[in-house]
Amino acid sequence: MRAGGFFVIVFSLFTVSCSSWGRQNSDAYVIRYVDLARVYAYAVQIDKGKNIANSDDQKKRIYGRIKTAVSSVAKRHNADFIINTGDALLYSRSVYDLTGEVIREYKTLIDIKSPENK
Repeated sequence: MRAGGFFVIVFSLFTVSCSSWGRQNSDAYVIRYVDLARVYAYAVQIDKGKNIANSDDQKKRIYGRIKTAVSSVAKRHNADFIINTGDALLYSRSVYDLTGEVIREYKTLIDIKSPENK
């Protein structure tokens, strides 16, 4: 088998695996990505301004808020999957990058919960 034929088979398998079998109202899954390291760095920077001690509780709080922000953004985009840009993502067009939107959502969550706004 020629290399070109192999890639056609692999692409076909990927296309079938992302198809709508068992899904209603859609032709394909919606997959987007987020640079989790960038979102986390932003969150730590925000928390440093609030004089929160660096601890496991702080990390849990930050990741909890990030998870909430990612879920909100995913729902707005009707995304089936949000993946991290880390080791799993080799290429994607930038139009699918939701990192900036997740950071804005995280900031909104912080602003809502901030004692200054209550």
